[in-house]
Amino acid sequence: MHSRIIQEPVHLDKLKVFLQENKLPFQDVSLSDSYYLIYQNDEGQIVASGGLELYGNCALLRSIAVDGKYRGQMIGHQVVLELLNEARHRQLKSIYLLTETAQRFFEQRGFAIVNRSVAPTQILQSTEFKSTCPASAICMHKSLL
Repeated sequence: MHSRIIQEPVHLDKLKVFLQENKLPFQDVSLSDSYYLIYQNDEGQIVASGGLELYGNCALLRSIAVDGKYRGQMIGHQVVLELLNEARHRQLKSIYLLTETAQRFFEQRGFAIVNRSVAPTQILQSTEFKSTCPASAICMHKSLL
């Protein structure tokens, strides 16, 4: 299994299909001001994904998904770890996310629940915050300082 940074539209289209199959928002995923990666098995099939939407000195963590056949193998943990390392490399100060189903997973990786209103304006204006995720989604934060 290996990771690949998404840099070409053809791979972005495959990522969108994977996200849709895993019941995650996919319509607004783009390469603009973003960093997405996928994990592929030996046959080249996407088995996991994740991304960062970049907003100044912070980012929105999103599109974390693992194919059902590969869950329980720490692949989701590896995806998040790789994205957090990339965020640190870019000298970002904090990461935000919205989740409806993975609160415990993210808490185990150092994220804490916060009120949406504490997120920076740029993140509050993101498509994910404004329209893609419901108001019932839990907002979480992790400081990288």
